[in-house]
Amino acid sequence: MPVCARCTGIYAGAAIAALALPVVARLKASRLRSPAKRGTFHWARMLLIVSIVPAAATLGYEWTTGHTPANWIRAVSGLPIGAVVAWIVRSAAPGAAEGMR
Repeated sequence: MPVCARCTGIYAGAAIAALALPVVARLKASRLRSPAKRGTFHWARMLLIVSIVPAAATLGYEWTTGHTPANWIRAVSGLPIGAVVAWIVRSAAPGAAEGMR
């Protein structure tokens, strides 16, 4: 593969979220707000920090033990980052609350 397993997980998480977000936006348009609304920046930032925890944990494990976890573990640890970043990007897009145009 041209990228590491963790990066593959990030890309896969973003792709899954990109496919799911238009459907979710149509179902619950009022819940997917633009980050320009008050308080959403803080919420998005906190969600991004929480999504980084699994990848940081596997990276910390690698650095402290010198042992690399299985590739599927590294890929799964990257999924939340990709999904959250895709959600943030989609939420920042004009007309995001209305779904795909």
